[in-house]
Amino acid sequence: MQSEITGFNVRLTKKMQEQSISQADLCRLTGLTTSMISYYCTGQRRPTMPAAIKIAKALNTTVDYLANGTSYLVSESEIPYSPKKANFDSLFNLLNQDGQDKVISYIEDLLSSGKYKR
Repeated sequence: MQSEITGFNVRLTKKMQEQSISQADLCRLTGLTTSMISYYCTGQRRPTMPAAIKIAKALNTTVDYLANGTSYLVSESEIPYSPKKANFDSLFNLLNQDGQDKVISYIEDLLSSGKYKR
């Protein structure tokens, strides 16, 4: 089974090739360092959400496509996973069952500590 990091890597480099964008070009377009872009292209690291958003915008694609190979946007004007627009429900529903279980488990751990309760 292909790892999600490798999948991101493959789709990232495919989009870059389709648009004739080099790693140096992507650095200039995103403001990310050359080493980070290199790590993402080789699959050695997975970008943070803010970095993935910058990359998706620069490549005129979606974070969803880069991460999963799919796109749920209904119009080109929508910004995928914008921190200003993102809410817990929409992000949570994008996770597979294992991811959702981990989030719930983490929340339960935080609550059981008592330190984070309102």
